[in-house]
Amino acid sequence: MAKISGVSGSAVFNSITIKITNWNLDIETEEIDTTDSGDATWKSYITSGFKSWNGKFEGFQETTVADPAIGTSATLTLALDGTMKYAGSAYILTVGTVVDVPGAEAVRKTYSFRGTGTLTYTVT
Repeated sequence: MAKISGVSGSAVFNSITIKITNWNLDIETEEIDTTDSGDATWKSYITSGFKSWNGKFEGFQETTVADPAIGTSATLTLALDGTMKYAGSAYILTVGTVVDVPGAEAVRKTYSFRGTGTLTYTVT
């Protein structure tokens, strides 16, 4: 199987493309502790079947792109490259700004999100 480059990766929130330097996505399932007196020394678990997803993306401050409002829910699309992407409805939870006072670096932005509902993965 061929490897892919993330150089064409992108984040689009509410139809606005946010230029990024990286993004990460965590997909989880809920676990239920089923440990009882019959389990000698090891805990046991089952999954509930409920899944969730969250993550963050980072980039540089753009003078022409406004930050998405915290608490705003909209479609978020995270592309791995030009053909593979994840998409679903998500809330913006945090917006961070990092300024290097001596001016040695561009102003950086960080955004975190939590998905609400189904996350889809497509390859075109």
